[in-house]
Amino acid sequence: MACKPGKAKHQISTQILTHPDSVRIVNWNFGKRQESLQHFSQRGHQQILAGYYDSDPKQITDWLDTVVDSKIPGVQGVMYTTWRKNYSDLEKFAGLVKDHSWYSKVSKD
Repeated sequence: MACKPGKAKHQISTQILTHPDSVRIVNWNFGKRQESLQHFSQRGHQQILAGYYDSDPKQITDWLDTVVDSKIPGVQGVMYTTWRKNYSDLEKFAGLVKDHSWYSKVSKD
């Protein structure tokens, strides 16, 4: 179905507002992670954390600490995100996720 300019944006916005359970958010807002995680959680969205961005892989633990400490429901997973095709930290990133207390909870669900 073809949409007129601007109509697709309206349809997406309507879907997000009226059916939050059908829209999953990939959250990349590390600098404001507390506010961002709570915002989408309160709207009923499931979330995936987009971590790494070619920085210290340990940053994902800050994301996960915020999720656990603030009891943010609905965080389903994490995503290793690189802009530079740098996969040299992928194994370390994955290990940090797997060793975090959040992982043991979500892997049982």
